[in-house]
Amino acid sequence: MYLIKHGDIGPGRDKRYIGQTDIPLSDLGIKQAELLKRNFGNMSLDNIYCSDLERAQQTATIIASAHQIVPTAIVELREMNMGAWEGKLFSEIRAQYPQEFKKRGENIAHITVLQREKAFLTVIIERFQYFAKDSK
Repeated sequence: MYLIKHGDIGPGRDKRYIGQTDIPLSDLGIKQAELLKRNFGNMSLDNIYCSDLERAQQTATIIASAHQIVPTAIVELREMNMGAWEGKLFSEIRAQYPQEFKKRGENIAHITVLQREKAFLTVIIERFQYFAKDSK
């Protein structure tokens, strides 16, 4: 199993909370996805799963084009909603919500990645069990 983050989105480079704002890849992000396509081109891939956000689907579709497979969009892989922080610069959040910003920074890996991966794996296991029952 390979976990890949979507390519560059442009505005995120200025340290802004993007979250669930649905924006496409930048030109650089498309080039990054093309490099991943080449890197994964000789590997055997059975499935590609991505979030339902445009940037993730673009990245997955570019990689999948080397394998003649269609990516499956799964909402559980979507970036977390940043609420009042959505679209704001890190510097703005640090100034407006100093305690919350510090707390999130201390626990960032557990907040974002682990929750999404667990939800995603739960969906995949449930789908596998469903199809395994049908094949008996």
